[in-house]
Formats: sequence, structure tokens, C-alpha cells
Amino acid sequence: MSDKISFLAPFFGEYLDNRIVLSKFGDDDDLKTVACTVPGQGELEKGDVIELHLHGWRSDGHTVSLTGHSQNIDVPLGILRRYRDRKVNVMYYVRRNGQPHGISDTLVIEIVS
Repeated sequence: MSDKISFLAPFFGEYLDNRIVLSKFGDDDDLKTVACTVPGQGELEKGDVIELHLHGWRSDGHTVSLTGHSQNIDVPLGILRRYRDRKVNVMYYVRRNGQPHGISDTLVIEIVS
């Protein structure tokens, strides 16, 4: 039996329909970001490190600032543009004290032009 935790799937709070429409942004907004939220949950403790994965991209490690509270991880629009007109999987890994601690359920989002 594994001692790894299964965490709740991430979500994009501004896009609860799981559909991000890129045409709503300017062509030169690649540095602008869209917040992906890791839900607050008891097993997510201060000091844990979250690494968000969106298809072939992964975020830098995000350190949890407050036990049990939601955490926002910014995804640059330039990254989302790489995956236009397709559905992609979004999930995250959690490390505690440098060791794997768990993995989230997967969210499927649609990125459209």
C-alpha cells in the first residue's frame, strides 16, 4: 500500500467551465498570467512544495505558505498559447522535505484560439 496522498485536482477560478479562450487576450500579452488554484486541503502543509504540470510544461516549485489554504500558481499566457485548440491535462505533484508526498487528480482544460 502506498503512503502517497491523492490531492484534489487544480482549477482555474476564472474559467470554471474549464475552457480558456485565447482571443480574449491581446497578441502581445504572453507575459500576462492566468492563475491556477490548488485547492486548500488538510494534507497540504506549510513548507510543502507544489510543482504544477500542464501538458509538457511544469512550473517552478511553489512553496505552500499556509497549511490547508488554497495556493495560486501563475501560468504564463505564452505557455497556454503553445497548446491552442486542444485539450490538455493539468495536475500537480507535492513534495515534503524533498521527498515525493503525493499527486493530484487531473483536470482537463480546453484551450481555444
